[in-house]
This record gives sequence, structure tokens and C-alpha cells, in this order.
Amino acid sequence: MTHDATPLSQQYWYQTTSMDLRSLALFRVALAIALGCTLASLMGAVPLWFSDGGMMPRTDSLDLGGLAAHNLTLVTGDTALLRLMLGVGLMASFTLMLGYRTRFSLGVATLVLFSFVTRQPLISLPHEVWLVGLALWSLSLPLGLRWSLDATLGQTLAPGASDTRRGGLIGLSWALQWLALAGAALTIPVQDTAASLAIAGAIALLLALVSRGLLPTPSPWRWATPMLALGGALGALIAHQSPAALMTVAALAVIPWLPSALWTSLARRHATGKPVQVFYDQDCRFCHQCCRVLQDLLILPPGSSVKPAQDNPRAHALMKAQNSWVVIDEQGRATLHWLAGVTLVRHSAWLAPLAPLLALTPIRAAGDACYQQVVRHRGLLAGLLGSLPPASKPHNTMNGLALMALMLLVAQGIYVVTAPGPWFATPPGLAFTPFIAPPEATRARARQQGQWVAAVERVPGQYRDALRGDQALTYNLTPVTGAYADTRWQRYLAAAGAQLPGASIRRLANRLCGAPEDPPLAVNLEWIVAADTRTQRGRIERYRCVDGVARSQRQRLDGDPIDLRPGE
Repeated sequence: MTHDATPLSQQYWYQTTSMDLRSLALFRVALAIALGCTLASLMGAVPLWFSDGGMMPRTDSLDLGGLAAHNLTLVTGDTALLRLMLGVGLMASFTLMLGYRTRFSLGVATLVLFSFVTRQPLISLPHEVWLVGLALWSLSLPLGLRWSLDATLGQTLAPGASDTRRGGLIGLSWALQWLALAGAALTIPVQDTAASLAIAGAIALLLALVSRGLLPTPSPWRWATPMLALGGALGALIAHQSPAALMTVAALAVIPWLPSALWTSLARRHATGKPVQVFYDQDCRFCHQCCRVLQDLLILPPGSSVKPAQDNPRAHALMKAQNSWVVIDEQGRATLHWLAGVTLVRHSAWLAPLAPLLALTPIRAAGDACYQQVVRHRGLLAGLLGSLPPASKPHNTMNGLALMALMLLVAQGIYVVTAPGPWFATPPGLAFTPFIAPPEATRARARQQGQWVAAVERVPGQYRDALRGDQALTYNLTPVTGAYADTRWQRYLAAAGAQLPGASIRRLANRLCGAPEDPPLAVNLEWIVAADTRTQRGRIERYRCVDGVARSQRQRLDGDPIDLRPGE
């Protein structure tokens, strides 16, 4: 059946759900970097927020129920083991970036991040939850069919095969992310001045989905789809004053919609490059694999070849004399060892600017030493690569993976990853994106209902605010100023103020009393409620510090107004 004979409804379906494999490859790299950076940022949070010795031990997760009580991180509360778990996720993110066993690597990295995010939903940051949802939905996408170890060594696609794939149900489920985001943008209340921006963002997201089906694949106007989606998503998030990290993660989801025209234009420019010849030892399977990987991942100019050195007398003589692979450029110059790799980088479609840096003498010396180690252990390295299975084939996306996407839809409709209570209540949706309220909504409620002040007394009669840079405090006539130490503290203290399960003010007092350096004599935790130009006590928790342990002191809550301000 020709394209002209295809029913209009079917053409619309194909154009709406189609994706370019090169855009998916770029998305894979960006997603891997985002996962790796997020997992690395959790390394420093492990002692305070995830270990048994921190603010929220495993017993609190069991009390929360839901996914927090059935979580991979509950197997241990030891800081070292939890960091080892994050290290496994970091390694999986790196192999995902390279496209090595792509779907397995994505699954491992997602599972690790998912475990930490659901372990303590009270202190999980919005961009972390969005990233989990993005990674879960990406499991159904064929991310390893281009510019990956899987595609190169698995010989999945024949040369010249089309890069455009009909996404089918998978592509449609990906598009539903934008509908869910648009719905979330409209359901979360905002100020009147920002409401129009939120509505405009939702409309832009809807137009992006509609225009994707109306614009034919070769059309240059197809650029309107990702631009509308990006502008709509950022507009809706800016209306809610979302942090930059959240907007960055949302922008990642636009990459799979980059049109084929982008890659056609880049390929046309790269076609003018001069080809290079790469020669390897035909008796070394690992050498052949590496050269093929470099040819694909560096995106060498058309006409570049990878051949056994035994087929070229000059290359064979150099290989035998120097025990090295050989790269011959367009001018007939032969380079060996590390400089051979630099020559390939110089001809790469995207890494060429790094070539002068890699050729510097210190880097060259270190590279030559590394190359010699690879040569000595190439048999072991070849075993590690092994015989890679074929990457995700296009037809697989219409059966088991489509079922996986539908299961995600059902599962997300049944359980919402959020803590109970009005502080973190969020609208239900088809994706993980609206599962956590924007932090600004929480901060607005905190400003209305109050905030904690931790006045520690190290010298009798002198108090310092332990939550805001240890600044001096005096009881005077100005309201509390300053922010919490970090975003997780903001969420934790807001939950403590709302008396949600898992957030304990007494545990905060114990932590302040147990300070290893300069422990305080007493800790006064006061919930301060703003009232016009003065502030009033809403709740008082006072403790004496005895041997590093907080001992409660009974206090009468009077209605006298008090004010705290930084002292001189």
C-alpha cells in the first residue's frame, strides 16, 4: 500500500506516534546524565536522610506504608551500603549513556533512584520524582538502536536502514505525558497573575500533540512540535515558580520529539568531512569491536572505513613494529597509540573541539600509558564485552513493551507516590509528573501557617538559630527572616509542622543536642505563626541536653507575642 492510499486516520496515527532513533539516542545520553547527577547528589544526603542514624530511619518508612514500606533501601540502614547501592545506580547510568545493555542499565538506575525517592516521600524533591516517572516511561522506548554499544556490536540495523520508527502505542503513551502535565498545570491553584501563564502552557502542550499528527514527517514545520511542547511545559512550571532542576528534567522529555530534519541537516554538513581509515589486528576480536564502536559513536565522516591491518602493507608494518592500531587521515599521515584516537576525535561530528585538548603533552602521556594497559588486558576486556544481544528491535515495541506501558498507567492510577495529608496532596494523573506538589505551594502554606525556629543555647542566655546559619537571635519586634538550610529541610520541617507521620521534632532536638562539636545546653523549638507585623507562638518544644540526649521540659504556652530577629 502506498503512502497516498493510507487512510488519513492511519497517517495521523503514524505521524503522532513516530520517533527518530537518533533523537532517542540523544535522549538516552541526556537521561543517563540526569540520572547520574541525581544519584550522585543523593550521596551526601545518605547519612542525614536515609541511614538509621539520621533524621528518618527505616522504622519511619515502615510507619508510612505504601511503597515506602516495600522498598529496596529497607534492606540496610548502613551509610556505606546505601552509598554502595547508589554507586551501582551510577554505574548503570554510565553504561546507559554508552548504550551497553541499554534497557537493563536503565532499569537498574531507575530502580535505585525509585527506591530512594519512595523511601522518604516527605523529603523527596520534585525533580527526583519527575525523573523517576520519565525513566519508567522510557523503558518502553527503543533507546539503544542508534549510537550505542548494543546497536554497534549487536548488528541490529542494516546500513542505510530508516531512522524513523512508528511508535504505535508506545509513542502515544509518551505523548500522554504532555496531556498529564497540562492537566496538572491547570489543577494546581496559582495566583491570578500566573493563572494565564499556566493556562497558556497547557494549551501549548495540547497544540504540540495535535500538530504532531497534522504535520508530515519531512516538513520543516515539524520543529513547531518540540518548541510548543518545551514552551508549554516551562510556562506551566514557571507559573508555579518551580525550581530550575524541575524545569530541566521536564525539558528532557522534549528531546524524543526532535524532528528528523535536524539530523538530516547535520548529516549534510558532516558529509563534507574527509574520511579516515582505521586498521586493527584481525586476530584481536576486542580490537575490531572497539574500532567499530568508535566509528559509530564518534560519527566519523562518510567513507571512513575499519579494516584489518593485514590487508594494508603499510598499516601492517606499523602495527607489527609499534604494537598499535593505525589510523591514516585524508592526507595519508599515519598515527599510532593515543594520537590515533585523537585523530578520530578530530574527525568526529560532535567531539572535534576536544582534539587539541587531548593532544596536549600531559594528557597524551597519560593516554599512552592507558593504551598500553588496554593492550595487555585486551583478552579480559573482550570477555567483558562478550557477545551482546541484539538491541531493542522495532517490532518489540508493539507487544510486551506496550503492555508494560499500560501496566504503568494502571499502577499509577491506583497508587500515588505522595505522603498523606493536605500539605502534600496532589491531583491524580496518568504519569508521575503531577505526583508531588510544586515546592512553591508547600512554601506558601508554610508562610501562612508558620515555620520552625530552632534556638540552641550554648552559652546561658545566648541563643542561635540552628536552622538558618547559626545566626544569633534576640527576642525583639521583627518577624523571623531567612530560609531553611536546604530544600529537604524545608519539606521535613513543613511536614513536622503539619504533624505528618515520619517527621519528628523530638528527633531534630536529639540531633541538635548530639552535636559532636560544641553541643548546646538546651534546645528551644518554636513554631512561629506570622500575624501582621508581629509573630506569635503557635507551639513550643523545649529540651535540656543531657549527655547528648534531648530531655523534654514542660512549658506553658502563653499567648504573649514574641518576635525573633538576627542579633548583632
